[in-house]
Formats: sequence, structure tokens, C-alpha cells
Amino acid sequence: KMERDIIADYQTRSAAAQAEADKYGKLVNEYSLYRLGVFGLFIVSVCAAVSFDQISIMVVIGLLCALCFGWLITRQNEFERLKNYFLDIKSINDNEIASMSHRTNIYPNGEWFEDDKHYYTSDLDIFGSNSLFQLIDRAATLPGIRKLASWLLEPSEKTVILLRQQAVNEIAEKNDWRIDLQAHLLFNLKQKREQI
Repeated sequence: KMERDIIADYQTRSAAAQAEADKYGKLVNEYSLYRLGVFGLFIVSVCAAVSFDQISIMVVIGLLCALCFGWLITRQNEFERLKNYFLDIKSINDNEIASMSHRTNIYPNGEWFEDDKHYYTSDLDIFGSNSLFQLIDRAATLPGIRKLASWLLEPSEKTVILLRQQAVNEIAEKNDWRIDLQAHLLFNLKQKREQI
């Protein structure tokens, strides 16, 4: 029951993020048309100014069109950024659903840390496909990935383990913050995949 509730929450968040991404996608398209309209107006005004031999009008209209065009580009870029942000939010939520339902993960599974000579990691499926690392990894930076791997490669003192569990519990209560942070770091994960 609890797992179904968690999945339902992620599905609701995913649908809401998709709706926001669609909204901003439409605004991107609208502002693209506005830019085209401003450019067309500039061309028409240049033709009219040339035909009436009014260069001063052409300069004024050109400056106004350039300012308007620049403002439209700025707004369109902001809408594009927001659209991509909400698509990343959707990806994060979809990943959590897939992780719970199918044990898949968009984050690395740590296969490059596998070591057959290590005294427990290969026996316990710590790294690689369907491993503990694949289940818990949400690190989007190379230092974060390495830090998590180092924690799993070496036994820790009980006090350290309890502190880590306390940190996980604190983050678990801040789901909105965690999803926002993951979404902001998702671009980094895409870049790091090639570097690992």
C-alpha cells in the first residue's frame, strides 16, 4: 500500500511537470511567431521608408524593432529554460517510478567500481546491474558518484552509519527540495556519463 501511494505521488508530480512543460513549450512557439512578426514588420517598414524616402523613420523603426526583437528573444529563452526544467522534473519522477516498479535507474550503476578481488563487493552485488549501487545512486556529479562508491567499498563505524541514516531520513522529508535539486543537476549527469 505504501509503495503504491509513493508511486501515485510520483505519477501526479510527473503529470504536473509535463503539463507545465507543455505550457512553456506553447509559449516558446508563440514567442517564436511574435519574433517572426516583428521581423516582418521591420521588412515592411524598411520598404515603406525607402519608397517614401524617409531614412529617419527607417532608423527609428529599426531601433524599435531591434529592441522588441531582443526582448522577445530573452522571454523565449526564459520559457525554453523553464520548459527544459519541467521536463527534467518529469524525468526525475519517472525515474523514481521506474526504480520502484522495474528496478531501473537513469543514474550510473557503478559497474566501473566492480572488483572481483574485493573481499565482499562482488559476492554481495554492490556494483553493476541490479546492484545496491544501482538501487540507491542519485549522484549527478563525478565526486558524488565516487564518494558513494567509497562508502560502499569500505566498512564504516556504527556511528557513521547512523549519521548517514539520519541524513537520509532528513532528505526523505524534503521531497520537493530533493526533486528540484536533482532536476537542476540532471544536465550534469548527462555530461558525466561520457566521462565516467
